[in-house]
Amino acid sequence: MPIRENSFINDFMTGRSSSVGNKGQKGSRGPRGSRGASVPAWRSKLITQDEKDEKQTGSKTGRGKSCIWSKDAPTKRCARRLSSSMVGLAGGSPQYVELRGPDRTREQRCLDEITMKLEMGSVDDLWTIYVQSSAWHQDDGAKWPVQNEVFVKVRKRITFLLKQKMKKALEKDDVGEMEAAIRAADGKVQILATQGNEQFYEMDKIFERLEMKQEEQRRVMKGLKDSSTPAMAFHDKDAARSSLHEAIETKDIETIRTAIQKCMEAQVDVTDAAKHVAITSKYFAPEGEREKSLFPLNCFKGEGRCVHIVNLGPEMDLNVLARHGEVAGVKVKFYTDPNQVLVGKENRKTSTHKATTAVHTLHGSDHEHACEVTENPHLHTIILISGPEPARLEGDTDNLTKLLKFNKAGGALGIIASGNRGGHHFSLIRDANILLQVFGLDKMWGHDAAARVLSKQSATGSSGFNASHPLFSQIKHLDEGFSITGLDDMYLKRGFSELVRSSNGKLLACIKEPSASFSGDGSGPIFISGSATQLLCSKEAEGVETWINNVILYMALRQADVAEVYKP
Repeated sequence: MPIRENSFINDFMTGRSSSVGNKGQKGSRGPRGSRGASVPAWRSKLITQDEKDEKQTGSKTGRGKSCIWSKDAPTKRCARRLSSSMVGLAGGSPQYVELRGPDRTREQRCLDEITMKLEMGSVDDLWTIYVQSSAWHQDDGAKWPVQNEVFVKVRKRITFLLKQKMKKALEKDDVGEMEAAIRAADGKVQILATQGNEQFYEMDKIFERLEMKQEEQRRVMKGLKDSSTPAMAFHDKDAARSSLHEAIETKDIETIRTAIQKCMEAQVDVTDAAKHVAITSKYFAPEGEREKSLFPLNCFKGEGRCVHIVNLGPEMDLNVLARHGEVAGVKVKFYTDPNQVLVGKENRKTSTHKATTAVHTLHGSDHEHACEVTENPHLHTIILISGPEPARLEGDTDNLTKLLKFNKAGGALGIIASGNRGGHHFSLIRDANILLQVFGLDKMWGHDAAARVLSKQSATGSSGFNASHPLFSQIKHLDEGFSITGLDDMYLKRGFSELVRSSNGKLLACIKEPSASFSGDGSGPIFISGSATQLLCSKEAEGVETWINNVILYMALRQADVAEVYKP
């Protein structure tokens, strides 16, 4: 490294110290020696070229010896590059010097966030802040360095929003609004009453009114269920059964269809007749081209069909279903609560009044929107995956009524449960059984580890899958999934067709077809399964990806999309 003139070594070699001849004079210093005369040869080799040029021209660069910038650096500091300086920074360093302004304190940031939430935040947002600020909160990284008087405003705002929601629910006298208000207040009113001495008199009124409204909803659901419940004498059932056998012998599809509908009214097993009814559709791929899917590419494109999967159980990665749906032209959406599907929301693509929801929220009022799913049941399919106890649908008469009416109006419905999984010690069947009870169907029950590979059924009622159904086109083996539950054979007497029977001999999956024979009353198809893990579409599970893909798209079909032909 070159030795600077102001260094100690340079002073010693150039004679800057006091000369020997002037020692007698106090404070006298000898003249500065000439660099060429006093510097030895080895020292002259260490002099830089800049110093030589400076000595010859006699001009200075105007920068001190301690300056890090070279003489070729721009005059303006904002234009100088650190990589061209004399401190040895590489090209990966910042190119320009940036002086950051004073940063806001953490307290100020928290105050700004609280102010924003107080103005337009929801109850859940404010409750999160209130809980994190409490003394019993264990997460040290989420504490709010703000005075307690600020959280008093948060507590009062939460109380105001809860009371406002309760009052509106009472004014509308709607079961769904009252149940939503109770769910929003559950667990909060107890803490608010203890810490802030808040009183919620509206809660008692809601409970009293809700009990009456729920009884009315039960009567409505019972009426809808009774409308499809047979009221036929025993000898009439025998007559319907005998007429079904006679219709099969005629080999006429119209005669068989009439006999099947009569048997379904009497809850007579129609399995034998279902074997002779084959379902065809213009949406099916040609025979021999169904190895990957029953449906060809873009067969539903532009028709607006959508499948809504509501997962009330443990988290599952179902993105494979979304990709398969997009290939066929069907949107597949995922939710964790039935309200996300059955409660109307603003459609910002078609609405003429943009941001109306945000405006009503800021003004403290709710704006009702029509639910596209329930308004257009022929284009939508709802698949519900049952969760653990306590069941989400327990006591939710509003959503249960909506699901029942949705299917009666022509919407497709899927009900899927499983055995104990995801760390739960009991079968995940409670939500499914509540919904099945509304439809007057038998409950699921039991748990089996399963995880075996099934083959084609050798006979009706044996373990395996029904290879004659189009859903199993070109499928040779099928993994039944792990942690399954069983279905009762009584479903086969209610017009359901057997699809899969597990390795333990229990019915695993069945379907009520969208054709006229089984959905002639205008209702939509219903798919019931006891193996939720098949929805994961694991690559190691043989035949599952094709099977589930076929089921999801098959549920998008309606009565006008399929035709029935006689099958010997």
